[in-house]
Amino acid sequence: MYKLQAAKSVLGSTPVAAATNAVTARIDTAGAQYATILIPLGIELNTNSTNVIVNILDSDDTIVTNFVSLGTTLVDNTAAVVVKRDVPLKGRKRYLRVVVTPDTTTNGVVLIGGIIAVMDVDLSPQTNSTENQRLV
Repeated sequence: MYKLQAAKSVLGSTPVAAATNAVTARIDTAGAQYATILIPLGIELNTNSTNVIVNILDSDDTIVTNFVSLGTTLVDNTAAVVVKRDVPLKGRKRYLRVVVTPDTTTNGVVLIGGIIAVMDVDLSPQTNSTENQRLV
């Protein structure tokens, strides 16, 4: 089996038109080695809108106050864009939380096409046979 065939895709949030409220997704990364987070953002509908903030956090549990930020990015959505963030999961906590916050000062609605995670699962061979090792 190729690694791409064993990839696990998760739709963390459905598409939504967000004005001043953040859109949040919680993603369970159990068994994954690497995650790619994809966030399609529509073009700003209001020329006074500025940017969209994307924050990725992690935690060992699902309690919101336990999540710690891995980094925040300011995204310019003057044109439609797909935000892509790659997160190596080795040594990370089990749950990722992605928070997408549109410009809160102008009520400029932003179409967020959903938060998607594609994770590379562990394909370590279960036995020591040469055949299994070739498939990884």
